Amino acid sequence: MLGEARYRKLLLAQEGLSIPLAELKKMGEDDLAANKAAYEALAGKVKATRPKAELLLAEATRVMEASRRFIVDRQIVSLPSDERAIVKETPPYMRWNSAFLDAPGPFERQGLEAFYYITKPDPSWPRKEQEEYVMPRGTLLSTTVHEVYPGHFVQGLWESRAPTEVQKMFGSYSFVEGWAHYAEQMMIEQGFGRDDPESRLGQLADALLRNCRVVVSLGVHAEGMGLDAAERRFVDDCSQDRATAREQAARATFDPGYFAYTLGKLQILKLREEARAALGAAFSLRRFHDALLSHGSPPVPLLRDRVLAELRAPEKK
Repeated sequence: MLGEARYRKLLLAQEGLSIPLAELKKMGEDDLAANKAAYEALAGKVKATRPKAELLLAEATRVMEASRRFIVDRQIVSLPSDERAIVKETPPYMRWNSAFLDAPGPFERQGLEAFYYITKPDPSWPRKEQEEYVMPRGTLLSTTVHEVYPGHFVQGLWESRAPTEVQKMFGSYSFVEGWAHYAEQMMIEQGFGRDDPESRLGQLADALLRNCRVVVSLGVHAEGMGLDAAERRFVDDCSQDRATAREQAARATFDPGYFAYTLGKLQILKLREEARAALGAAFSLRRFHDALLSHGSPPVPLLRDRVLAELRAPEKK
């Protein structure tokens, strides 16, 4: 385990932050409490449904295309190119995750296809196990937003067009995952899936998972929390099943920086509110997102002054 001193060094080296660990913990706990209350208010009223395994790729494609149309029609964020992601079944040698994006890097010039891989259950499994493996529709929507539109895929399109090689090459965990996690909440706020309680429930479930990563990472590495206690936190406070809780607790031991999802999301939300307060009626969500994404993916605090200055300047036509 890292211990408090090394954990502070990790926070500084990875995210450029020098804050008391108690402040980071409070950020995670406060967001957890808000999301838990919203989740529990909804959970008893909504029954999650799952697509059939044989229809999973078609359902993912439908959600992906709908999310792309939504961000274009609502002017959520500019798409800097016509490149598209392709939904494909995960190859056998990559079946370690249920859904993820495999996209070209910022310097690649050939083979520029980006694949949104969806892992179908193994047909040799018992039928019930196959059915339970398929993610609920609300989670599929949240995951698709996170991975593709306007999450990692769109952020990657912008990053490959960053002004300098340094901006294209170097990024922070909190910006990359924070943007994608922020996108899940922002899209619901803007109306994508908002009228479908399943979609909101899926978004909240994913938010709770990321909230628990903050408090468990700190607990394991700076507060003497054991893995059994970490697992219980994921189950009791973040509504995760036992298998997920066990995996997520173990992940804390080798990925202490996985607090970055919630940290980055909260930093982007804070900067958005600063921009809204500074610009008033002139605030544009599209301009804010474009300004945020146009500099690569450094820690959000490093972008603050530049983003606010760009938003105050007249928009370039």
